[in-house]
Formats: sequence, structure tokens, C-alpha cells
Amino acid sequence: RKVVLEHMTDLIKANRSFFQNLVEYEELASMHFLTVVHDPFSSDRDDVGDKSVGSSSYMASVVAQESCVNGGFVTNLLRRLLSRCVDESDRDLKDVLASCLGEIGAIDPNRLGREISSCQFESELQGSKDNEWRLSHPPWKGHLDRYQLRLLSRHLVTSLKSSPTILDQHKISFGIQELLKLLNESGSSNYGRAEDGAKKERADKSTKSSMSQWLREKLEEADVLNVVEPFWTTNYKQADTAAAKSPPFFLKSNSYYAWLSSFSRFLISRSISNKNSIWRSFFYACRSAIRSNAGISAAEFLFPLLILDAVCFGNSHDETIVVRELVSSLTFDTVGSEAICSMNMREREKAANSVFTLIDLLRKWVDQEIEDRYRESRRRKRAANVDLESCTSAWPADIVLSKIRRLLDQIPLSLCASAASRVGMNARALQFLEIDSRSQIASSAISNAKKNTASYHDSKFLKSCHIDGIDLQLTKKLLGQLCDFDTMITISQKSNPSELSSRLLEVATEREMYGDWEGALQAYEHLLDSRLRSGNIVGCSKNRAQKGLLRCLLKLGRLDSVLNQAYGMSKQDLDLKEMEFSNEILPYATEAAWRLGKWSSLDSLVNEEHDESGQDAHARYQLSLGRTMHSIHCRLP
Repeated sequence: RKVVLEHMTDLIKANRSFFQNLVEYEELASMHFLTVVHDPFSSDRDDVGDKSVGSSSYMASVVAQESCVNGGFVTNLLRRLLSRCVDESDRDLKDVLASCLGEIGAIDPNRLGREISSCQFESELQGSKDNEWRLSHPPWKGHLDRYQLRLLSRHLVTSLKSSPTILDQHKISFGIQELLKLLNESGSSNYGRAEDGAKKERADKSTKSSMSQWLREKLEEADVLNVVEPFWTTNYKQADTAAAKSPPFFLKSNSYYAWLSSFSRFLISRSISNKNSIWRSFFYACRSAIRSNAGISAAEFLFPLLILDAVCFGNSHDETIVVRELVSSLTFDTVGSEAICSMNMREREKAANSVFTLIDLLRKWVDQEIEDRYRESRRRKRAANVDLESCTSAWPADIVLSKIRRLLDQIPLSLCASAASRVGMNARALQFLEIDSRSQIASSAISNAKKNTASYHDSKFLKSCHIDGIDLQLTKKLLGQLCDFDTMITISQKSNPSELSSRLLEVATEREMYGDWEGALQAYEHLLDSRLRSGNIVGCSKNRAQKGLLRCLLKLGRLDSVLNQAYGMSKQDLDLKEMEFSNEILPYATEAAWRLGKWSSLDSLVNEEHDESGQDAHARYQLSLGRTMHSIHCRLP
């Protein structure tokens, strides 16, 4: 991909005038397409006599006319490049993409043949499509061949094309080879049932050496037959000499890929050794693909199925391991000054998002199955027919539903809300908190109803405000970040905190959300003073108050005070050298330094060695911006 992008950048740079003609003619096609008939065989510039310019204009007009219906060549090029910026994770490739976009330059959106928006990039992501597809194909419906074909056509083929090394290609090729065998067996059985005895015998003999007609048709429909057909005759073999690693995996992994790969490999090893596992052959065929960097999408696709297989067909030890891994991926606490996990924040965001996707998928599967059964029973008035349909699959639906509920109950919703807040998913965090509060009230009301029917009506089940048993401070913070100030004030009034520090922190958060930076600054100052006098200083709360104070000073433009306060805060608890800052305060000091033009201070800040693994996205942005401003000032390359 890097080589292709570099060639494209050089091509645009060498033919800048021709590319500008493409933009110009695309504008004409987009603005006058419905009212003006363009003749691609006529060119006004040819009459002038300039053949070189005329031929360039003619080629541009032909390209514009042929692509105006699909949005235009330039529009499609920009959409592909911008969507690649969203999907790409390699830093070098991102730099090449930026160089290519820089050669294209600024283009007025009105010149484009079709509007480009961020929703188009999200719709092109493979994960969103997989979630929609998996939602309509729960495993207990008996969709093994569909899952195999989906994995083969949508993930392994793409992984094979993007494999960076020969070893990665071999790993993906082995998975394609094994899946073709499994799919051919399924296709041969389906094809044989449709034939009479003589035709069936001939079909069985032919399938031993050739691909079944069913599988060939399916691969042609998926438009991957030309890619995967050569692997029908390959003879890849894998000697499983190395044993799978033992848990825990998340605490030992330093990246999202390492965790997902090792955890999935362990689940596959448990599945193949379990005779009760229904899809163990399918999982075992993918054992090499998930160990490749290029096969990360295949591992993400199989992850919910592997979890469900371990929970449903494994023993209690397997279930315990699954729960511990999921809980560990959502735990952002620290032991002293050291983090529990060695992953940086970006990798932890990926891990948390994968767990949230798993939880959402399992919950939607359960809700959809319950809804389908209810509608079927209402329509036919015979619930026995529904159970009979559910039992046609090798996966026992009733057992699967109960196992999913049990698994979800072991993952605290409060932990999910805290993790979602840490990775910037504010709306999802608020949703977890609301579900947590409502579930507690519902369980209490149901227990009261079983004890005494009269007390059910006097319970809190019908209350409109559910704030019992949840983290109110986190709730108000999320509401403020989502600009729901009325709800935030209502919760503050109903909670009535008694502690001085909690009340000051609420006031500071509320004023900061409203943009009252002077009032928020005063509240943070009182909060720090009260904590220092009382001696009851919690590290995370103190750091939060210090960062809030520096944030207010930046908003008020008191940049000298930011540097002074940051230096004083760093010297309180840490034995630092002169003019050194802690990692938590460094982004604020960096922003104040470049805004003041204190380049000597900025030079020491950006060149200082520090750990950015625990920094959030905003802090990483400020540090990167400070380095950029420093490079511009010093005219560094």
C-alpha cells in the first residue's frame, strides 16, 4: 500500500495541471449534469491549435463524463483516501496518505460530484457490516456454512491481499485451504440430497478431486473465486508443536493484537479438545490466520463465537477465564503509581471497544430471540412450535440464552461505564449507568413482589429518576460532556452530597461545563486548599483537580500562571529536577509555553523523556502540537 500511495503522489505531482483539469471538469459535470449535454468528442481547446493542452482537456472531459454518475473520479479518489485515513493504523502509511492529500491540495466541496461525509467512512468499515450481519445470524440458528463463507470471502481474502510478509501469507493461505475443505463437505452433502442415487454417487466421486458446484457458485457470488481457487489444490500443513499460552493474557500483553491473538488461540485449543463443541472444526481451521497481524480482522470476527463456545460447551474453569479476561480489559485502575496492564492508552481503547462490541452483540442476540419467540407464539398461539424450531440447530437455544445472561451478569455495568468514560465513549458510559440503576431497581421491585404483592406497587420501580446505586460523580461528568446540563443539575439537587470536597468538585464541574471558567477556577482552588488542610488527599482526585485548575487558567489566557502552577504542582510530590514537570501536567505546560512564545522552555518540554502510554487523546494531541510548533520555530524537517 505504501508503494502504491507513493507512486500516486508522484503521479499527481508530475501531472498537476492535468489533475486540475480533472477537478474543473468534475465541477462542470456536477453542477450542469442535469441541464447541459456534454459532447466528449468535442473540445474547444483543439480549435485553438494547442494540441497538448487540448488532448489533456479531452482526456479530462472523458473521465469526468464517464464517472459523473458515480460521483466523479476526484470525488471517489478523495473518499477512498479519507476512508483509508480512518482505517489505517500504521504511522508510516498515515504519513504517506498525508503527503498524497497534500499534493491534491484544497478543493472546494462544491466542485465535487457528490458530498463526502464521515458517515460514508463509517459505513465502509468492515466491523459495522459484520455486526449487522452477525445480528441477523445467531449461531443457534444453524448458520455454520454462512459463517465459514463470510469469514473466507470478507476477511481472509482481504487479509491475504494485505499480508506484509511471506509468512503472513502462508498463515492466511492455510486458513483459506482448510475452510475450502469444510465448505466443500457441506456443499457436497447439500448437492447430493438434491440428486437421485446415481447422480449422487457421481457427484460424490467428483467432489473428491474437484470443487463442488454449490461452493463454486457461492464463491462466484462473493466475487472471490479467482482468488481462492488456487488454494483448492495446495497442500499446506501445520505442525502444532508450540502449546498455547496459559492465562492471564491481558495482563501479560503489550498490544491489542497480542492479547486478542493469544486469547483466541487459547479458546481454539480448548474448543478442539472439547467433544461437546459444535463448531470446533471451523475454529481449528483458523488457528494460523489469527496468529498473523494481517488476520486481526478474522480474529475479531471469530471472537464472539469463541467466547460463546467456551461459555456454552466448556467447563466452569473456561467460563472463569473468560470472565477474568473481559473484566481485566475493562479495568483501568492502577496499583500505586504503576498501571496494572502494560498496554498504552490507544491499545486499551481497542481492547475495550472489542469487549463492548461483544457485550452489545450478545445482549442483542438474547433480546432478538426473546422477541422472535414472543411474536411467533402470539401469531401461532402454539409455543411448542417455537421450541421445536429452536432445537433444530446443534446449539441448544435455551441453554445458550441462559449462558449468555449468566456471562453478562458477571461483568459489572459500573465497570463498563467507567471503562467507556476512560476511552471517550460518553454516551455509551451513560447508557451503562442507566441500565445499571434500572436493573438494581427492577430486581429490588421483583423481590419485593415475591415477598409481598402489596409492596410491589409501593416500590421505586415506577420512579422516573433512577440514580440509586450508581456513581453520581461520573454521571454528572458524562452529562456535562454531552451538554445535558438540565439533567446534570437535577441529579446534583437530588443527590445532596454532604462532603465538602464532593460539593466543591460538583460546583467546579458544573461551572466548567457552562463555560464559567472564573467560577470553576475558584472552585478548583478551594477544592485543593480544603484537601491539603484536611490531609485526606486521594491521588486520582487531586490530579483531577490540578488538571482542572490548569485547564481553567488556559481558557482564561493566564499562561504565565499555568507554567508557575504546573512547576509548583510537580515539585509537591515528586523529586524532580529544576523546570521538570510530571506526565499528567506536561501537556498543559507545553500548550502554555508555545502560546507564550517561550521557545527555550518549550524545547526542554518536548525533548524531555516521558511516558505517554497513560495519556488520553487530548493530552497526546497537545504534546504533538507542541512538538510541531517547536519544529516550525526551529525549522526542523
